Amino acid sequence: MRVRVDLHVHSVLSACCSRDNTVTNIVNMSKLLGTKFLGVADHNSCLNFPAVNELCLKEGIVAVPAMEVTTAEEIHVLCLFRDFLSAKALSDEIAANLPAYPVDERFYHPQCVTDGGDNLKFVVPDLLNLACHLDLYALEARTEELDGIIVPAHVDKQSASLLSVLGCVPDDLKTGCLEISRACPEELRLGLSRKYLLLESSDAHCLEDMCASDFYLELERNDIEGLFERLKNPVL
Repeated sequence: MRVRVDLHVHSVLSACCSRDNTVTNIVNMSKLLGTKFLGVADHNSCLNFPAVNELCLKEGIVAVPAMEVTTAEEIHVLCLFRDFLSAKALSDEIAANLPAYPVDERFYHPQCVTDGGDNLKFVVPDLLNLACHLDLYALEARTEELDGIIVPAHVDKQSASLLSVLGCVPDDLKTGCLEISRACPEELRLGLSRKYLLLESSDAHCLEDMCASDFYLELERNDIEGLFERLKNPVL
């Protein structure tokens, strides 16, 4: 079956994100767009997943536990999991090792963890969007231990991406998936697609961004196991 997928959307837990990106608005926009698999991937944290999942269950959308991790090399990497407890294990480990820099609200929004009604539960005081203690390979290994998968994020972008930092996709990286933006040059897209499954995500920092990506995957099952089967076996 062919399903609409967006595995990279930011919520109000991301300091650089619009305050309109509440979990309610994100799920409602996903419903309007016909999205079947939604990954709310905030910077170095998955703490808004329970609220997202609560709403997605009501709308028939599969919420994918996710976060966008910044590695020690400052490479942005999506980490996707089958269950929240696995995602939270990584989220908590990263939080415990991040340097403590309070969010400067002259430049950033408060990092809000909410419930399914967009009611504030608490604010994360220290900035999450920082390089963590894990390098790329350590992050891949730790994510694998938690039965997850890494997807280097927006590899075509000129900063904080695998290609901008390392200049290539290392041959010994185990993942078979890369994320690209809608603006990815066609020659790069074609070159990467010879070896990797390319996931196009919105990387939405505002609701309008969610409309910019229109990406579909062919899956044998319309559930989290079906998605992971596809991501772990990228060549059909």
